[in-house]
Amino acid sequence: MRVLISIKDKEEASEVLAAGGVDILDIKNPGEGTLGANKPWIIKEVMQLLPRGTEVAASIGDLDYKPGTASLAAYGVARLGVDYVVASFYGVKTCKQAEKLSRALKRALAEEGGGAKLIISGYADYWRTGSANPFEFVKHVSCDVIMLDTAVKDGQNILDFASVERLREFVDLAHERGMETCISGSLRIPHLERAVSIGSDILGFRGAACEAGVVKRSRVEELLSALRRL
Repeated sequence: MRVLISIKDKEEASEVLAAGGVDILDIKNPGEGTLGANKPWIIKEVMQLLPRGTEVAASIGDLDYKPGTASLAAYGVARLGVDYVVASFYGVKTCKQAEKLSRALKRALAEEGGGAKLIISGYADYWRTGSANPFEFVKHVSCDVIMLDTAVKDGQNILDFASVERLREFVDLAHERGMETCISGSLRIPHLERAVSIGSDILGFRGAACEAGVVKRSRVEELLSALRRL
């Protein structure tokens, strides 16, 4: 299992690195949504800090069904040299839209040719925002990693919307289709034992690494220590 921590700038990246680093550093902009896109110069600044072996993911935002716009954004972020391009399907309404958009994004990354992988994020509380149901569109999309997150950040976590058993079924189906999985969604230290038992390839965090909304070394160290104990 790999650990992903989401950060918004080089200062937060430095806090993660001071705590020992993680497998995947995910660059996003929480001010523009659940997986808001950050500016290219901020992504470059973060990447210049990182030691070898740290993989980098960068979001292209909470997407509507606009395959042209989305594929152009994916192509541009991939040109920065990231390992993963993250696409939130927040505004995608149907499984058919999810399937078509995923194909456009995959083609954009293939056309760019740098080898960046595609992470698609769906939402366990999809009905609260009118998003497509990821437990269904996992059967149709094409990507390297499929992520489950929570769309509404109101103190509830992914385990409030999906049981461990349902999440295991999601992971198993994704694996059968050749995709890795990332489970995220306001997971905190008390949730870790159940989260680890799901069997996801990646666990994603931000809030658990934050103090007053900002990623801090002490919180990252606490999180990583709890994961090692498990």
